[in-house]
Amino acid sequence: MDLRLKEDQVHHAWWDKSKTSSDTKSEFRRSAKEIPTVSSSLRALEREKSSPTFFIRPALKADIGRASKILADGFFKDNTNFITYQLERLETYLSLEVGFPKPSTRHEVFVACAQSTGVVLGTAEVDARLERPGIPENGPYLCNVAVDLDHLRQGIATALVEKCESQVQEWIHQECQEAEQADQKMNDDTPARLYSSLHLKVRQSNEKAIQMYDKLGYQSILQETEKKTKGTVLVMQKQLERLKPFKKRLSARESVTG
Repeated sequence: MDLRLKEDQVHHAWWDKSKTSSDTKSEFRRSAKEIPTVSSSLRALEREKSSPTFFIRPALKADIGRASKILADGFFKDNTNFITYQLERLETYLSLEVGFPKPSTRHEVFVACAQSTGVVLGTAEVDARLERPGIPENGPYLCNVAVDLDHLRQGIATALVEKCESQVQEWIHQECQEAEQADQKMNDDTPARLYSSLHLKVRQSNEKAIQMYDKLGYQSILQETEKKTKGTVLVMQKQLERLKPFKKRLSARESVTG
């Protein structure tokens, strides 16, 4: 069989001379209806962009392996060799495993997961338990923010940071409720007072991360020297909103008891 002849017959089947003009026009109309228009294609793209491609949840211990790889890729892949990278990844894994958040503590790790598969795409950690060296207040500290290298520039890091901020505000709310139940007045020594700001550290060379934090309202307040790389690290801070309903109830109480 002549394959070239068969291909030619297929290619020109639409314009078969045996068809009448009316048959050709009717078939053309039916085919045209099946071809997506430019406007419908644009609407489909808009729906795809607006629909969430990931969701955020608290991390599970089963996520530690994937999270440690994302962190090692983000922080060490460009400045290590094969052996030192494996060591950094192992150290990261052990650090996450040992320091995994315990229930009912002001410490949380969040992961962003693909909507379709559930695969972990990014991670972030927020800790309000202990005072951190170089941090001017005993308040929440944001760290270990990283996104899988194949899923950058999709808003995942921003969403993780905002989730950590909302978690801190929830802790503020809990502190305010506890202080109110104990019939205490808010002052400079109240823990919730110190929770009014969130801190983080970022390498000065990481310009894209700094730009993201700038857009989210963080400001550089200190500079440090990183021990391993001897590079400059910026300590950044963002003031978070206090809970207005608690302030109003407290003011009313002060006006009565004062």
